[in-house]
Order: sequence, then structure tokens, then C-alpha cells
Amino acid sequence: MRPLIKKNISCRFFILTILLGSAINAIAANNLAADNVLVESPFPTGYQTETDKLQILAENGNAKAQYDLANTYSDYSSTGFDWYQKAANQDYPKAQTIIGKKYAYGNVVVRDDLKALEWFRKAANQGEAEAQNWLAVFYDSGRSIRINKTKAKEWYGKACDNGYQKGCDGYKRLNN
Repeated sequence: MRPLIKKNISCRFFILTILLGSAINAIAANNLAADNVLVESPFPTGYQTETDKLQILAENGNAKAQYDLANTYSDYSSTGFDWYQKAANQDYPKAQTIIGKKYAYGNVVVRDDLKALEWFRKAANQGEAEAQNWLAVFYDSGRSIRINKTKAKEWYGKACDNGYQKGCDGYKRLNN
């Protein structure tokens, strides 16, 4: 039997969602107003490493945990790619950017610029700055799509606005 953990759910479930995964997601979805809720811990009793905890959360469908777990694997690991893919399929923008880069470089998968573009667009449309910069690079260079300096400038500008220095550099270059 797993131990019960008593938690205060007044901070809109944010901290608990990260720590307790899908069990808290169900409570948050019902928007319970209780001050204190007993929630069964998803972690078995006994010592657990952080990676073990990530594994449990990832297996329970937590996209951030899937992304974080993927980061524990080598860049050339198909297992890491699989975890990124699971997070990306749940619209986790950082994972979508990584999947796009894997396709752009042919890292773990066969290089496929059209798939890379698809993943970069998904992430960029969610405001992910690195993905916005990648889209700009594709439009700027004509990599697998028609060169479009106007769109390149637009995406460089968005990446810059989101704090991505390479986006600022590209935007400045296109304005000179």
C-alpha cells in the first residue's frame, strides 16, 4: 500500500501537478474547492532517485516529466527520442523543438526537413523562441521551402521578442 500524502491545494494545484502527476491533474480538472485533500502518492515507499520519480511521472503521462526524462539520455538515444516524442505529442513546445532539431540534423532519425518544419511550426506557434528562430532560418535560407525573407524577418523578430539572441541577430541582419 502506498502512503497517503496530505497536501494543501490552495496554489491552484501547480506545485502538486508537477510532483504528483496525473492524480492531481484529475483533481484540478474537477476544480475542487477543498483546502486539504488526501492524495495517494504515485511513488512506491522506499528510496527513489529523481530519475526513478521522473520515470514514474513520465509513464503516467506527465509531459514535462517525459521531456525531463528524455534529457537524461544521450543525444543519440532512441529511448530519449521516444520520450521527447511522447511529450511533443502532448503539445509540449520544448519537446517539439527538440524533435524538429532531430529531424533537421538527422539525429536518431533520418533527416527530414519537412517533418522538422512541422514540429518547429507547432512549437513556434506556442511561442517557443528557439523554434521560431529555426523557422526563420528555413525561410531565410530556402531549406526545403521557398526563400521568403519577409517571413524569415517575422519569425526572427518573434524569436528576438522572446529573448532568443540568434533571432535578434537574424532580424538585424535582414534589416541592414
